[in-house]
Amino acid sequence: KVRIFRISSHALTYAAFFAFWILISTRELHAQKQDAGTQKIFTELGLGARAQGFGQAYVGIANDGSAVFWNPAGLDYLQQANFAAYHSTGIVGTSTNFATLTYPFVSFGTVGVGVAFTGVNGIPITDTDNKSYGDRTYSYQEYYFSYGKKLPWFGLAVGSTFKIIHETSVNQQGPSVFPVSGTTSTFDLGLMYRPDFETAALRNLSVGLNIQNITAPKMKLIDSQDSIPYNI
Repeated sequence: KVRIFRISSHALTYAAFFAFWILISTRELHAQKQDAGTQKIFTELGLGARAQGFGQAYVGIANDGSAVFWNPAGLDYLQQANFAAYHSTGIVGTSTNFATLTYPFVSFGTVGVGVAFTGVNGIPITDTDNKSYGDRTYSYQEYYFSYGKKLPWFGLAVGSTFKIIHETSVNQQGPSVFPVSGTTSTFDLGLMYRPDFETAALRNLSVGLNIQNITAPKMKLIDSQDSIPYNI
C-alpha cells in the first residue's frame, strides 16, 4: 500500500514561522561584534507613543504613522490620511520629537513622510585647564520617505523607507571651538504577514520583519568615521 500524507497550509505556516524565528535568533547572536558600528538612539529607544506602550514590540502591528520607522509594510493598512506627532524628554535636558504624515491611495498603496530629531542644548565646552568656551548644542535628525503596499497573495504586505540621517556636534582644537556636521542616507525594507485564519486564536495574527539601515552607511565628522550597522 502507498500512503499519501497531506500537510495542511496551517502546518506549513507554523513551520515557516518557527524556521524564521530560528534564523532571526541566530542572526542576532552573530551581530554582537565590537567592530559592527554604533546603533543610533532611535534604534535603541524607538519612536511613537503607541509603540512605547507596546514595549517597542511593534514591528508586527505597525499600522499608524510611526510605520515609516517601525515597518513601512504596515502603511497600507491605514484606512485614511494620518498625521501623528510625538514628544518626549530625557535626562540632562535632552528631548525627542517625531512627526509623520501618511496618505493611502485606492490601488497604488500608501505613501508617508516623517522626521525625527533629538538633541541637547547647553553643553559646556572647556579645555584641560577648565577654561570655558561657552555652551554648544548637539542634534541628530532622521528624515523618512516611505511606501507600503498590500500584495494580493498570502496576506503579505511589503514596504520600504528611504532615510536621510544628519548629525551636528562640536569640535575643539586648542582655543578654537566650531560646529561640525555630517549627512548620510540609507533605506529600510519591511515585510508584514497577516493571514486570514478562521481559528479564533489566530484570527488577528500579524507578523512583521523590518531590516533597517540595509546599506550600513557611514557617518563622517571631521576625521572620524562612524558606521551605522543594519538592524533587524
